[in-house]
Amino acid sequence: MQRRVLIVIVAGLVLGLVFLGVAELRGTKYSATSTLLLKNPTPTDAMFGSGAPISAQSIERELATTEELVGLDSIAVKTAERLKGLSPDQVANMIRADKRPEANLITIEAIADDAAEAKMVANTYARQFIAFRTALRKTRLQEAQTLVERKLEGMTKAERKSEEGKQLHTTAARLAALATLQTGGATLVEPASLPASPSSPKPLRDAFIGLVLGILAGLGGVLFFDRLRGRLADPADAGRALGLPVLGVVPEGAERTAYAAATSAVLEAPGNQPGGRGQTLLVTASRTGEGTSTTAWDLAESASRSARVLLIEANARRPCFADRHRLSPTPGLAELLTGEAEWDDAVQAVSGDEKSRSGGLDAMVFGSGPSMAPLGGETMREILGRAAERYDLVLVDAPAIGAVPDAFPLVREVDRIVVVTRLGRSSQAEAEHLRKELARLGGSPLGVVVIAPARQGSGRRRRLPWPGRGKRPVGAEREGA
Repeated sequence: MQRRVLIVIVAGLVLGLVFLGVAELRGTKYSATSTLLLKNPTPTDAMFGSGAPISAQSIERELATTEELVGLDSIAVKTAERLKGLSPDQVANMIRADKRPEANLITIEAIADDAAEAKMVANTYARQFIAFRTALRKTRLQEAQTLVERKLEGMTKAERKSEEGKQLHTTAARLAALATLQTGGATLVEPASLPASPSSPKPLRDAFIGLVLGILAGLGGVLFFDRLRGRLADPADAGRALGLPVLGVVPEGAERTAYAAATSAVLEAPGNQPGGRGQTLLVTASRTGEGTSTTAWDLAESASRSARVLLIEANARRPCFADRHRLSPTPGLAELLTGEAEWDDAVQAVSGDEKSRSGGLDAMVFGSGPSMAPLGGETMREILGRAAERYDLVLVDAPAIGAVPDAFPLVREVDRIVVVTRLGRSSQAEAEHLRKELARLGGSPLGVVVIAPARQGSGRRRRLPWPGRGKRPVGAEREGA
């Protein structure tokens, strides 16, 4: 969590400094704005006295056309000619135009390094635009007048005196008058004034915006990658997701001594009475590949120093104890469940001996039964009960409850449940799913053993040899004793 907060803070500070630096590099700029009012009636409306209402669409279209005209290169050229010392490209880069349809207004903003220059460019550009628009409309009116006069020239003397001829005479006169009086349909209603302060940069504002955006970006990045990866990042996350106390944190590849804290928590769990019935613990995970078999074995080895421990392999899908620890692959739990073997044949001594009161480890491999052998029922209950009578601690290595249902029947048959989770692989969603499954099945979780990524430079796991590992009858004396 601290790392995430640090990422968010750093992102905010970095982006804030970047915005501040960019603002300083931009230099001081001044902004001046002139405002033009566009008249609604068109030349033909004024000429013919049309009383048709003007629609909002026509106003929007007229404003859009005017906004496009403002950006024409010819207006920048005329403005540059008037100002002297500025090129048309410089003028064009200084100008920004915007329309305000609700008031038939066009604003022309000029941005320059000097306040007086910004004011002069904005006003000159606005006036040149009005002159351009006036000339454009005057040309259109004169072209219309020429067409009317040509039509009159093609008429006979009698036709000119007719009603149609008289109307054409009137139209030509009106067109001539409109061309003379034409103002372009635009008026400079608010000339640009001298800017009192720079429009940019504003360091405090820009730095604050950068800080806010950086924090938002940092939060977004953290949330995005957490959701994308969905991995538990630290032991506290694992404990919260599972709703369990952390029994111990074991670096990946560590020796069995690293399980001391988890072993103490297991041995001190309620129900472990010296000389009384032993505690049965199910070791499981939210997903396969979390290291439940390795953790169960190392917990058993660690606990066997001070307690009599039986480790039962109940993982029918991926049995591994026989291969990893040089044990006989049969008989085992599967044979006990089917009645094909007796107890003493299925239990293999790993360390210590039957007569030892201080501690020792026995193991029961899964055996050669079917991969989907039932792990519940009366027979399994009798096996666990017998094991609890003979041992101080019984560990059951089970498949991942969050991934497969094989171990569901065992949840209520054991005293407590130990969950194994691996940081960087286990996801919060999987952990929460396992938590719900255990609650639904009526299990009694004890806590979680967290497998943390190995520190850089740590070597591969090196197993310490245990005397007498391998198949031998329970009760045989420990080698070298």
